[in-house]
Amino acid sequence: MGAPLTGFEEFMAAGPAGPAWDHVDFIDARHSGATPSLNINGWMDVGAYETVKLLEFQQHHDDQYLIMAPTEHCKMTLTAPDAKLGDRPIGDSTFPYEEVVTSWFHRWLRDDPDAWEPMPKVAVYLMGAGIWLRGERWPLPEVTDDRLYLASDESANTLWGDGRLEAAAPAKAGADHFVADPDGTAYNLADSRLRLRYHDGMTAPSDLVPGHVYRIEVRGITTANYFPAGHRIRIELAGSNFPLADRNWNADGVNELATDGPIAHVTVHHGAEHPSCLRFHRYTGVVEPKPLAPVPA
Repeated sequence: MGAPLTGFEEFMAAGPAGPAWDHVDFIDARHSGATPSLNINGWMDVGAYETVKLLEFQQHHDDQYLIMAPTEHCKMTLTAPDAKLGDRPIGDSTFPYEEVVTSWFHRWLRDDPDAWEPMPKVAVYLMGAGIWLRGERWPLPEVTDDRLYLASDESANTLWGDGRLEAAAPAKAGADHFVADPDGTAYNLADSRLRLRYHDGMTAPSDLVPGHVYRIEVRGITTANYFPAGHRIRIELAGSNFPLADRNWNADGVNELATDGPIAHVTVHHGAEHPSCLRFHRYTGVVEPKPLAPVPA
């Protein structure tokens, strides 16, 4: 219609590592200072990962705090003694937000040093246990790096399949070809995405070659969840995450301008030659779960 281009067209044409992004005021390793920050977000917010990473980057400075609530987008200060996240019972999510935020503003906007009451630098809600965990840094001191390896008898395609998570990489080679078919009750904890043309980095996009095995690392996931005995971790892999992210047409060229594309056949390899794993922080501190409301029938 002859309308001028917007920032969207500029950034899409530049790509994720193009020069257009140099003019955006993002924080990066060049920044050495930090304004006092009270970072509050919810685990299911689209910016949860960025909130946590910002605290990690700045926490060596004074007056950096993080509060992560069991909520969805922009609802972190909505609490209840019997809160729910979607259909999932969460437990008592109450937190003194009003007192904390008011005293924070009095401290830094009214320059009243006595207004701010000392509190732990980190307070995160542990979903599944119904409790808050607190500490002086993130990740919390009581965590260890751990991993669980994907394994199966090549039928890990539904809840009723034979997919497993094991402490050690399987000795034999294996692969799964799947179509997503969720069964049973499952609650989303987090998601992320990576357009695979950027498997070698954002500065070197390249198409995938059919039949070739690629090492893929999906980052950008953060959460805090307690898994009681008998619960299982479901890992869902898909070729797209629409409508949360722009649809993936599985084609080369300019994806956002495409209107059609081929069906993608996904193979997940696991075993001694091509192990696949879930990397995570395991909390080793004391956890005393509180009773939660029953899951609705």
